[in-house]
Amino acid sequence: MSSMLRSCLLTLLFFISVSGFAQKANKNITAKEGAKVQEKKKKEREEKAAAEYQKRLDQHESIQTKDTRKRMKENRKRSQRYDTGYKPPFYKRWFSRKRRI
Repeated sequence: MSSMLRSCLLTLLFFISVSGFAQKANKNITAKEGAKVQEKKKKEREEKAAAEYQKRLDQHESIQTKDTRKRMKENRKRSQRYDTGYKPPFYKRWFSRKRRI
């Protein structure tokens, strides 16, 4: 009986010590290091999303006809100009056809 108790006790101590070492193996990360890791992961996600978006834009453009691609390019350039505060010349503003809604 005492040998069985002793073997159970040794087995129990062994498992407790192994689990204790396993818990100590985890590295304590400071808040600053954790913030860096989170920022890095966020940057990687954003880069991956931007690459995926660009890939889909390229695919969309590749399935268009040549005339459509030309119109898309012109509209893209025009929108980029307007985004930067570009104002078309007065003669284009005065003599362009107005769209009726």
